[in-house]
Parts: sequence; C-alpha cells; structure tokens
Amino acid sequence: MSVRRFEEMSTPALDALDRARTVVVLTVSPLEEHGPHLPVGVDAIAARHFAETLAERFTAGRPGWTALLAPTLPLGSFTFDAVGTVSVRQRVVRDAVVDYGRSLARAGFRYLLVANGHGGPGHLTALEEASAIVARRHRVMMASVSGHLAAGTPRRSPPRSGGRCPTTSAAPSPRTPTAAGGRPR
Repeated sequence: MSVRRFEEMSTPALDALDRARTVVVLTVSPLEEHGPHLPVGVDAIAARHFAETLAERFTAGRPGWTALLAPTLPLGSFTFDAVGTVSVRQRVVRDAVVDYGRSLARAGFRYLLVANGHGGPGHLTALEEASAIVARRHRVMMASVSGHLAAGTPRRSPPRSGGRCPTTSAAPSPRTPTAAGGRPR
C-alpha cells in the first residue's frame, strides 16, 4: 500500500511515479464558521480525513498503485457569513480546481479525484464543473467524488442542502447562509 503526500515529495520522486498506476486526490473545502464549538476548518478536516481514507482503501485494493494526496485547498463558495469564514466566488473555486487539474494533467497524471467536506450547492457544482472541464480538455479521468456522498445519496445534480452538509456532525450556526459576497441565498 502506497499513500504519499504530494508536498513531501521531491521533483525526481514525483517524476519517477508510474502515471498509469497513480491516482491524485485533491481536497477542496472552505474555512467556515460552524458555531462556537467547532473549528473553522471542520469542512477541510473532514475532507482531508475522507481523502486519506479513500487513498488507503484505493491502494489496499490495488497492489502496485500509488495514491498521491495533494495539499488541501482552503477554498469554498456558498458559505455562512460570519467571522472566520473565508468565502470566494463559485467561479474562483471552479477556476482554481481547473488550474490544479490542468497542471497535474500536463505533468502526466491521468487519474484525479476531488475530495470535499462542504455541502454548499454552488461549491459542489464548481467542483463537478471543474472536473468535467479538465477531463474533457486534457483527456484524463477527473471526478469530484465526495459531493454526492456529503448529501447522503448518489445524484446526478448537486444536492439542495441550503449550504449544510446533512451527514456531518457540524451543526451550522443560526446565522443566515449567504453566497460569496454576503448576498442572501
């Protein structure tokens, strides 16, 4: 079983990876307020745990494969408007993930997965759009794998969760959910 952290590898070590037997897992989740009892990084922490578990299970079932965990991108849209929340526009999330995917594809990586711990519908859409764009433009397999899991059931379209992730223990505050820029949803 081989799970490696992207940021801990040297350029020669990355270059030596067998691209046909390597999957890169990119984690994208915001810093967001979830009440006074939880850290603002709860979405990113949950997503990182999901990514690590996914990587371990993936490699355990596929001898000779490597799972490469990319650093978490602390980006998110459709977040709660409160102190500690860092929200960006939906297209910023999409474009950042497209850029990341493009860079990985140009480096020869063919299998890219996006993990996420945030249930905002616009955020999920951005991750799915980015994955589809990269897959189409660069002829790689790229998929956002945790958006539908966060909603509890597989779906073809993003869940309508009102900015909440129903399967997380993170209870949102009573504050009004807003889209990036503070506009009410």
